[in-house]
Amino acid sequence: MQRNLAMWLREFYTHMFKAYMLMSVNRACKHIRATRLSEGVISPYNSIRELQQYASGLVMSEPRAPNITLSRDVQTFAMHGKQLHLPTMRAGLRRLFNDVSTLMDEVLLHQNIPIMIPHNLADDMSNTTRNYSWLDNGTFTENQFPMLKGYLDDPNQHLCWRDRDKKLHFHAASSSVLMQKTAVINRGISILNDFCNSLPARSTEFADHKIRNSWRRRACYRDQGKLRWVNQYSKKTNGRKMDTFLPILVADELQALQEKYMILIRPVEELIARILWGEEARVLYHEYMYVEMGRRVDPEMFSKNLRSYMEKYIGADIGVEELYI
Repeated sequence: MQRNLAMWLREFYTHMFKAYMLMSVNRACKHIRATRLSEGVISPYNSIRELQQYASGLVMSEPRAPNITLSRDVQTFAMHGKQLHLPTMRAGLRRLFNDVSTLMDEVLLHQNIPIMIPHNLADDMSNTTRNYSWLDNGTFTENQFPMLKGYLDDPNQHLCWRDRDKKLHFHAASSSVLMQKTAVINRGISILNDFCNSLPARSTEFADHKIRNSWRRRACYRDQGKLRWVNQYSKKTNGRKMDTFLPILVADELQALQEKYMILIRPVEELIARILWGEEARVLYHEYMYVEMGRRVDPEMFSKNLRSYMEKYIGADIGVEELYI
């Protein structure tokens, strides 16, 4: 009998303790609801609820069908009737990355050229001196223009040669073919930079990305081993005339790919651009990231490239909406 009484008392106190805890939780919930979830109080819940109410109001007042719909598994978007499947998009971007990497190795004649970038490489983000860039803050390869060694050593390559004074000379036809390949590499990197990195840029800002300072400061920074592109623009209403500074962290694999491009291929593009199109074209390759065949990529060109690459690699020719005035 004493054992039954003890078990009954244990169950009784257990139920009493649970009831007390439940009452405490209820009191806490009432307090939170009264202090944080009441009308006029700013909180994440209220903000989301108000936005949902606002969105519902917009949907109910909109007579047209929605331009964008989303599947229940949040994996497929339909934009103006065109399907965009997220797994397909990820696979397509990987295929684009592999294609760019393969073409880059082809341009480099499959040479294994070591690139040594110190982890603590100095890069003063506040320096606006013309031509300043982290690309000029160190020597990252053993020799100057290491990419050209394979072309000079291989008799089957007809890109360039050295005369008796050790001066470089380039064949115009072969140089033009090479620049067409590097333009494809540059275009592929631009698409990957737009898709893969954090905080996508507007096309007008994206096309202006610089690797060195000129009349506008550069957009390419390397800090503590990480590569960042920065969206910068001035607001007309800004009385202090200060630019906004929005850093975009580059994905690790993409960082390695474009550092390889900027350090090994871009210097040779500068040499050839001067020969084919003159000093003004060379300056474009020296300052801007996105340049094709001696011409800087503008927002309209990038938008067309974006749409065509979306169709080729992802199967949905979705791009930037055209503005009609």
